[in-house]
Amino acid sequence: MFHFGGDEVGAGAWVNSTKCKTLREAGQLIGGSPKTHFFQRVSRLAATKNLSLGAWEDGLMRDGNEPYNLSTIPVKDVYAYNWDNVLEWGTVSRTYTLANNGYKVVMVHSSHFYFDHPYEPDPEERGFYWATRFTDTKKSFSYNAVRFYDNIHTRGSGQPVTDEELCGAQAVNCPPLKIPQNIVGLQANLFTEITRTKEHLHNRLFPRLLALAERAWHEAPWESLPKGAEREAMTQKDWYSFARALGHRELKRLDKLGVIYAIPPPGARLDHGLLLTTSQFPGLRVHYSYNAGATWMDASGPKVNVGDYQYQIWLRTASTDGKRHSRTIVLHPTPPLRPVVQSTIDYISKFLVVNFTVVDNYLTYGEQYYVANVQLTNNGSKTIPAGNWRIYLPSVHAVESELLDEGHTYLDSKVKMSIDHVKGYLYSLGPTPLFQGLESWESVNFTFRLANWCVSRYESMPRWYVSAPGMSARDLVSTVGEKLDYVSPFTKKEQWKRFAEDQFEPWTPGARYDRNMDRDMSPLPASLIIPTPVSFKSLDGSQFRLMDNPVTIVDVDQVSARHKTDD
Repeated sequence: MFHFGGDEVGAGAWVNSTKCKTLREAGQLIGGSPKTHFFQRVSRLAATKNLSLGAWEDGLMRDGNEPYNLSTIPVKDVYAYNWDNVLEWGTVSRTYTLANNGYKVVMVHSSHFYFDHPYEPDPEERGFYWATRFTDTKKSFSYNAVRFYDNIHTRGSGQPVTDEELCGAQAVNCPPLKIPQNIVGLQANLFTEITRTKEHLHNRLFPRLLALAERAWHEAPWESLPKGAEREAMTQKDWYSFARALGHRELKRLDKLGVIYAIPPPGARLDHGLLLTTSQFPGLRVHYSYNAGATWMDASGPKVNVGDYQYQIWLRTASTDGKRHSRTIVLHPTPPLRPVVQSTIDYISKFLVVNFTVVDNYLTYGEQYYVANVQLTNNGSKTIPAGNWRIYLPSVHAVESELLDEGHTYLDSKVKMSIDHVKGYLYSLGPTPLFQGLESWESVNFTFRLANWCVSRYESMPRWYVSAPGMSARDLVSTVGEKLDYVSPFTKKEQWKRFAEDQFEPWTPGARYDRNMDRDMSPLPASLIIPTPVSFKSLDGSQFRLMDNPVTIVDVDQVSARHKTDD
């Protein structure tokens, strides 16, 4: 067989071709078009070599969805590689139309068998998405080769499609298959524009290629059933059996062969203090971490007791030999926050008043941490809503380092707010999903630990700001200015002492008076101790008099030369 390609030739590609124009004017352009001329010529050439022809379906269409009449060419068999089943493009009728017109059809439908598309609709997944937003192993496995139209059940957007929307009135867009023996096989494609490494190649192919093989080698009992609960149940049962076979047996073989197959991330949820995990392929082990992946634990069963743990949990799936892992995903025990608009950010900037207080430097945690309190007061007339806004604050002292350094969020369960470490000296403070908002003139107090101690207002920094994803940041007006008025006065010894043994106290007026009295009160000497500032005039550019004393100016080179002479 000779496969001549023929797909996606741009409309008008040969309009200005001098050769085509000459052929047309001479009446030698077969069928009146370059496309038909090419098809007829290549067919005759193939026939002289006793070859069958193969082509992508669009290279075989005379007009729209109407294929060329095979009786006009000398080739015995023409194989149509049918890929275009994108609903919005109006081409779903081609598969059966080609078969009914004598073509040998290889189904390579992009909705299920284009392995350059991602496994999941996730920004972290590699792949194109022009045909479908995702194609995972289960989707490829669930392809129905017997009832082709049943494979198209959503639009490109993911919205469901009814039979009438798919096929039109009286199913005019879905001709029935009249010659089933002309459906000769299945094929998967992997176009490698963004496949850069061996690992990428293996990931794209496996384990989806195993699903293709399963669908191609035999007809499953559920494929001939009409849509409905019975077929769905049988398909699910068949998938469970296949997935178990992969997880317990086939992926082990791939590991031994050195195939770098894609490992799907695990599923997980929290339910009454239990971490529940699943793997797409039973038998693959799930790992979880409380410290951003610094250490991992094995979720040896489907349930792990995590109690009232409220911070992020990192999860991954391991290969059968434990040498590779899926990409890491993060489980957030609480639901996401609602997005806010720019007017909310502007209001918070103007009316949220910050007060930062050092509670104590050593009473609670010794010299390791000091305790601080941030009071937030809504000084305006509107409620500040719960949402995904965050206040960003700089701190030279590490905040809640035992948690934040390991990737956790510090949560105050009373006020339903949290602190995150952004980067370097920058931290963020904001609502958690259970935060109820801040009414007009209402205050909340958020208490947390910082490293070491703070004994001065000026260890804080001005210009805290508020922002949210997609919104412009705004300074919190109450924190603007070098006077740092948002920092409370230091009025207690546990605020100004670094540690219990610290002997330094702020000077009182009396202490300062005593320090000032500790000096020599005798009359001033006749000669000046500190010279009175005077003006001087240069005598000749290098000499001048200062308080009646001659002064000579020399450059550095002269001084260096004098030193060498003295040596």
